[in-house]
Amino acid sequence: MDVINELIRYVQEILGVPVSVESWLESRNLPQYMREEYEYSVIKFRVELFSSEYLLLVDMREREQPASHLGKHIERVQQLFNGDVVYVRRSVTSYNRKRLIEHRIPFIIFIP
Repeated sequence: MDVINELIRYVQEILGVPVSVESWLESRNLPQYMREEYEYSVIKFRVELFSSEYLLLVDMREREQPASHLGKHIERVQQLFNGDVVYVRRSVTSYNRKRLIEHRIPFIIFIP
């Protein structure tokens, strides 16, 4: 949860809006391997006239995975979450960053 707390502080500082976060309880309906590889948190914030809700898929592994593999995991999560899913990782190689963009996977590379 340290990454999430640091990310929340960053979003609040950049956007200047209150941000709330909660665990995503629906993750218990995912396969075991997906529950172990990621931390799932719902982040909510309000900007002007609209509010947004995103599910942060925080990669807990040390090694990166291919964007195509990640895309399949995100598709599975989106079957249970009615909103945008954002991939969060502390670092990504330039090659994988390019592949995330090509696969249209929303992501945040967060270095506290």
